[in-house]
Amino acid sequence: MDALNTGDVTDDVTTLEIPCVLCQEKITVKVPTSGYHKWRYGGALIQEAMPTVSVDDREMLISQTCPACWKKMEEH
Repeated sequence: MDALNTGDVTDDVTTLEIPCVLCQEKITVKVPTSGYHKWRYGGALIQEAMPTVSVDDREMLISQTCPACWKKMEEH
């Protein structure tokens, strides 16, 4: 996940700017810092570590594919 660019980090929110691997559009995702660390470094499942983060944003973190590109892939 080297493509993740960590932007602002506060005590409770981390803002990430993630380029889509297909269209290169940069998507900004805000996640709870503690949940992000549990998922990224602690081995927790993303949906358990960050249940308040949208499905689209969690998918962006996992696959680095934006919602628009997912939709295009599903249409084919």
